[in-house]
Amino acid sequence: MFIYYFDFATENFKDYIEKYESFIKFIINNKNNISIIITNWDILLEKYLHMYGINLDYGFNRPYYLHDRKKIRENLSFIKIHGSTNWFSCISCNLVMNLDFEKNENFIYNNSVVEKCSSCKMSAGLKEIQLHLEIITPTMMKRFNSQLFVNIWKSAYDELIVADKIIFIGYSLPMADFDFRYLLKKGARTNVKIDVILWKKDDPKQYNNNKSIIALLPEMRYKSLFIGKDVKFYYDGFTSYFDDLKKIC
Repeated sequence: MFIYYFDFATENFKDYIEKYESFIKFIINNKNNISIIITNWDILLEKYLHMYGINLDYGFNRPYYLHDRKKIRENLSFIKIHGSTNWFSCISCNLVMNLDFEKNENFIYNNSVVEKCSSCKMSAGLKEIQLHLEIITPTMMKRFNSQLFVNIWKSAYDELIVADKIIFIGYSLPMADFDFRYLLKKGARTNVKIDVILWKKDDPKQYNNNKSIIALLPEMRYKSLFIGKDVKFYYDGFTSYFDDLKKIC
């Protein structure tokens, strides 16, 4: 049901491309110097990047050490720490496949399509499973012990430890993401600059000093996690943020 909802919600993704325009241009202009770590399963952002001809490195396997910034990257580092709605692994050979957007729905919803691995060619019957969807569900008991997610989380950590600036977009830093919170705490450098982009309803100024409400807002969680770091908050959404950033740059 999660996957069905996300696929349905992003079906008409081109209707919202204007909202992403400044962000996409920022990525294009800086793709050799930035990385994206994403907690969502959906493939909305991948669709936009694909439209602009941007190739992605999902961090499954890294051929070089990330702290060597002299090496020019061929693809944009795009790390989905909780998996993706178009990642499937074969239960026979363990190959992880990143399916084309158009093929994705066949393996999830269409019971008349036989699941078949593109590597070992093993297939299942119509009522059997050959391909396993690679996502981590939103529970307090998350499992990260597969080699795929070990590699992905190592890639995310490698990106964080070399980052001069971290930009959070629409992320509330929930307590349930304690594994990711630990990764951020461990990986963020002492002198890193942090920008947090949220929405107006998250702004503590909206609540007239009501301490009980303010204590529950994302800003409080960020301040408690990144004590002593340069953290700035923006409450007009990511379109406004990257529009302003474009003017500065």
